[in-house]
Amino acid sequence: MIYEQNLRQLESAHYDIYEKISEPDFTWDEERAQMEYAKNGEPVLIYISDDGSKEYLSSRYNPTREAEKYMEDSVDLPEKATLVLMGFGNGAHIREFMSKSTRDDTNCIVFEPSRDIFMRVLHDIDITDILEDKRVHIVVNEINDEMAGIYVDIYIYSENQKTNKHISLPKYRQLFSEPCNQFLEILKNRYEDIEVEKNTIRVYGEQAAYNGIQNLCYLPGCYSSAGYIGKFPKELPGIVVAAGPSLEKNVELLKKAKGHALIIAVDTAVKTVMRHGIIPDMVISIDNHKPVRHFEVAGLAKVPFLAEMAMNTEVLEFLQPEKLIFYSADTPVWGKLFKEVGSEIRQIYAGGTVAIDAMANLVEWGFQTIIMVGQDLMLTDNKFHAGEGEIKDMSDLPYRVVKVKDIYGNDGYTTADFNIYIREIAKVAGRFDVRFIDATEGGALIENTEIMTLQEAINTYCTKAYDIDGLVNDNRRLFVGSQKELPLQKLYEMKEHLSSMKESLERGIDACGQGRSLLEHKQYDIQKLKAVNAILEDVDAQYAEFDESVYVLKCEPMGYYEFEDAFYVVEDDHIQEAIRMYEKSSKYYQSIAEGISKVKGMVDQAIARWKRMYDLK
Repeated sequence: MIYEQNLRQLESAHYDIYEKISEPDFTWDEERAQMEYAKNGEPVLIYISDDGSKEYLSSRYNPTREAEKYMEDSVDLPEKATLVLMGFGNGAHIREFMSKSTRDDTNCIVFEPSRDIFMRVLHDIDITDILEDKRVHIVVNEINDEMAGIYVDIYIYSENQKTNKHISLPKYRQLFSEPCNQFLEILKNRYEDIEVEKNTIRVYGEQAAYNGIQNLCYLPGCYSSAGYIGKFPKELPGIVVAAGPSLEKNVELLKKAKGHALIIAVDTAVKTVMRHGIIPDMVISIDNHKPVRHFEVAGLAKVPFLAEMAMNTEVLEFLQPEKLIFYSADTPVWGKLFKEVGSEIRQIYAGGTVAIDAMANLVEWGFQTIIMVGQDLMLTDNKFHAGEGEIKDMSDLPYRVVKVKDIYGNDGYTTADFNIYIREIAKVAGRFDVRFIDATEGGALIENTEIMTLQEAINTYCTKAYDIDGLVNDNRRLFVGSQKELPLQKLYEMKEHLSSMKESLERGIDACGQGRSLLEHKQYDIQKLKAVNAILEDVDAQYAEFDESVYVLKCEPMGYYEFEDAFYVVEDDHIQEAIRMYEKSSKYYQSIAEGISKVKGMVDQAIARWKRMYDLK
């Protein structure tokens, strides 16, 4: 009866687990995990070790009281925070989170390293209340372990990295060290990725903001990649050509795939591919600082061009691609514009590298087979990229290198960034029901991919001819006719929004000064303080609806990150804490105002660019 109730709740709330355990060949060891009852009548889980000894996983007297004490510092989480709990146990610790965390926007990721324990719980303990709580996200090793990376990516991010809590239930690390360590590695990698994202914004954020505004001028006559969703035959393979050193040894084989697969070349691979007489079906670029020299290729302007919103404007200005397809944007400014013309543009962030973005597009369009070429992601023949000179001395490299295994099991070297890309491709390949073929013929070993030679991949999957040009051209041009001027109108609208937001911020800065002065002079006038806080609430509410905030953050990220860090340092004295927050809020508002000034300048430049491009006076 208990199992049937839990199973019904699993089916409706955690279908991935339900589907796996419902398979005819699913098995678990019923002897490994057993259950007894504590002195107070509550269930106690027991794990039987290899030597036959019993390991009790909770108190044998009062498991709930034990859970309360164990979790007392980790349950009443601040907004948007996530509790990471290693071990499902008998559910008492999870229920502590459920009852004590009063906010709907908190989450709990539960990793259970033993499917035997989880199955025993399902059979003997009523956990329907846990299963139906939408804040609880369950990963069970050897059942739905692929969800670990997905949940970590969704519920751990920059805004909550300082407030998240991480707990391992007693004995779990000791009993299940290998799966626990694997899960901890996923967590570690996620936090590393967050820091990489922050550092990228610190270094390239202002350039990305500039490009994202200037590139509004290239919307007239463009296309959206969303228009290709469901347009390509499912049996048509996609080939992503990266610029690894191995590309030089099998690039000629791409001629055999032409017309039998959709070939997407990344920007740094274009010269190598086209020098061999191969015209890719698409080229893709994302980097906001990618040098123009990579695009100095005769005939490239005629190749359909996949562009991220913030790619280098100088490249678009130089190349003037005839078929420009925007595929990703991270700001409501672009999203609302595409919606206004009956289309859409989504944010595709698949790991920060152009090749992974190409794969993510293919997945979104519905491709079932993706073949990777030139995806070395490690030092091959003393090179990191095709066409480069050999590296003579590793100590001369300006970046850190780390050891990895190649596809043959040999040790080799890669960069710290490439190591992240290896993980991200493995994550993408493992996350979707898509066949990923690594036909690089060398390079780093990438999990969740099938290794083939390019010849084998072509012989196996590129067996049918298609009208690739016809398929690529089956898309609607946007921002044409009466809609051409919409991006220019949006630029003028942005100027108004920016000016209005800056005025509000200046009011907020004055209000912070008033609040701080009142408290410092011990003038605890409740009505005046309420008036001050009402102004700040209005400013914050306006900023929450401020479409241009993404650009501003990229221009002044340090102010945001400093405020974010300061938010989690609390003074014991509540008056001093209020004074500190007024000071920090004032500095934060000031940094936003400075960012707005930069963005306004970029908007003016974009308006001037539009007038030049379209002969407006």
